[in-house]
Amino acid sequence: MTFRVTLKDGAGTRLHPVGALPTYNDVVFGANPAGLQYYRAFFDPTTTYWRRKHRERMMMAQLIGPAQRIQPIRNILELDDFLAPDDVQRVGTVTRDGVFSEVHTFPTAHDLFGGAFDPDHKAWAAPVADTWTHHLPADAPAGSYLLTVKGRRTFMGEDIPYSKTIELQVGSPQRTEPVLTTGPCNSCHSGPSALGNVLHGNDNRAACAGCHVPLGFELEGPIYVRTHFIHSRSRRFAAEGERTSVAECAACHLTRASIQRTSKSACLSCHTSYPFWHQVVFGPIQSIYVGGGRESFQQCTSACHRTHPHSRL
Repeated sequence: MTFRVTLKDGAGTRLHPVGALPTYNDVVFGANPAGLQYYRAFFDPTTTYWRRKHRERMMMAQLIGPAQRIQPIRNILELDDFLAPDDVQRVGTVTRDGVFSEVHTFPTAHDLFGGAFDPDHKAWAAPVADTWTHHLPADAPAGSYLLTVKGRRTFMGEDIPYSKTIELQVGSPQRTEPVLTTGPCNSCHSGPSALGNVLHGNDNRAACAGCHVPLGFELEGPIYVRTHFIHSRSRRFAAEGERTSVAECAACHLTRASIQRTSKSACLSCHTSYPFWHQVVFGPIQSIYVGGGRESFQQCTSACHRTHPHSRL
């Protein structure tokens, strides 16, 4: 399935010609009067939650589905696969991850990041198409699939995030819906801090898991890691009424089953330490985000962590 993105200003005026987006050089080094943005952490270093992560400004698309199977993707996308000269990268398969997902970056990851490794940066001058193609497997489960594009525009001093999601029916005209095990986020995220205003300007939480996978070079990618991390360290969260402790998993989790998929990445993205005997058996804390290394996404034994103290679940 081939898609085309059209970027417009608030008055509906196109910000680029049909068939092409600005080149990477145009956006980063050129005049760029439209203010469209691509990934720029090569020049403006960012660190998740510590240093201006919003200024990374990646423009990206994802396809994920079927909606009724959407869940976090915990398998690592390797750097070589991310840099492959393909239009899209497949990050989720139904057999391995329970959900299908592909992602596409603007420019393609091969040109965008490969251009950074090339001393002449030739790929940064390459044309950037406004179309891209996803490839559903022949046995793709029937249901609703979500296609999302997210990006940023900086214009007249304002940094504007925006996301757009459309639904596609695959194999059946019957619409299916995601079964989210967390929420309701809008009990806190309302008004200026509503999810449609902050971060990527995206209030559809089902349209997060495809882009937010663990990357070989950025393990803290999954949305549950980032959500745990920021809320466990936020004074604002603790100030919300009766929610006096992030130990109360029920403040966000809706079911007991949803807190039983335990791993280093799930636990140590929220906790800042764990017992010494854990360190002896499972290794010391090496990452402020996921606890350990690549093993951090493996599920802990089912004999442990079936409950959480004070969780109210």
